[in-house]
Amino acid sequence: MTLRAVLSACVLALTVALGGCGVSGSVSVEHDKGLREELTTLRDRGESKPFNEVVPGDWDQAHLVIGPKSGERIREMTDLDVELRGDGTFQGSFTQDGNLIILTRDGEVVRMISTGQSRVFGEGTVSSSAILHGNPDSPQIRVANR
Repeated sequence: MTLRAVLSACVLALTVALGGCGVSGSVSVEHDKGLREELTTLRDRGESKPFNEVVPGDWDQAHLVIGPKSGERIREMTDLDVELRGDGTFQGSFTQDGNLIILTRDGEVVRMISTGQSRVFGEGTVSSSAILHGNPDSPQIRVANR
């Protein structure tokens, strides 16, 4: 067997082995400055919009977390097997003062977004069809499930 064939077989075996793993392990926290600005504008103008229009994509639930929080505490709160790494994280914890938005589809993490230092939501779990209600007199956006 040639070296190329051995390497190809190893890559294929690794791909198959990791294919059974949840998406959670491969998703890093990203800081989405554009989303933060859109949420701030929605709040300041007192507008209302469906969550899935503000954050498009293939997801059915959003887990809203206020930071900073340890990864262990976030796993307890959300009942998700999530590894925190990427923007706004340090040693497996979310270190920002703002929100961590964990988007899931059928219980699997598909995207994690940090709002940086902006705390625009309270904590909880809502559906993708939830309505975001801004209020210029409040620092947080109210989220109401449909």
